[in-house]
Amino acid sequence: MLLTPRYGSVNHVPDYHDRERYAVLQLMHRGQRLADRPFAAEYPGLLTLGIHSPETFIYRAIVADCMRGADFLLSRREVDLDHVAVQGDDLALLTASRRAGFTAVQAHELLLYRLLEAAQVTDEYPIEELNDYLHTNPDSGPAVQHTLEFFDPLQHAPRIRATTLLASGDGAGDGPSGGGWLQPLYQAVGGPSEIYRLTHNGAVDHDWMDAWLARQLGGQPRSRFLEPV
Repeated sequence: MLLTPRYGSVNHVPDYHDRERYAVLQLMHRGQRLADRPFAAEYPGLLTLGIHSPETFIYRAIVADCMRGADFLLSRREVDLDHVAVQGDDLALLTASRRAGFTAVQAHELLLYRLLEAAQVTDEYPIEELNDYLHTNPDSGPAVQHTLEFFDPLQHAPRIRATTLLASGDGAGDGPSGGGWLQPLYQAVGGPSEIYRLTHNGAVDHDWMDAWLARQLGGQPRSRFLEPV
């Protein structure tokens, strides 16, 4: 199982229960802790670094790091190539769209998906980084839109053939927390796909998603909780 990097300076050691069942690779992209020489990412600020052009946008390099990680994992003799998953945010979807070796994708807390739309209806970090950039650079809107079109997983979803699970909010409305926000992405995925609506009950959500992944990888479901939380 490949775990793509989260947005932030640190990625955590994979959970013990996952390491007992699967061969797990947690990636750190360039700039994050343990991969911060010669370039150290700044938070806030990474989201908009080089965003004025697709050629300079930092996510071009970050996606490349994920591709290299996927190539490494898929080359290992310890890995059952009939059961390989990638888990994470937009990076998991982008990786699966460019590497056909994955059989399952589990994606949640998307950041690059419909990012300009999300920035118009929320001030949550790190999306607010984009609003700050646009306020500081008021003429940059068209260039930013052009760049983000290259990295929105919606544009790459038709290339995904792996069975895909998208974790969705359960709120009302059409914003990022709304139940219908991911519907266009769900419809665009080229392989089998489904949406899980989060309950925001940690044990319930974790156990459901863990069981889904275990079915895809031929493992046994396992709860991280001794009792319901």
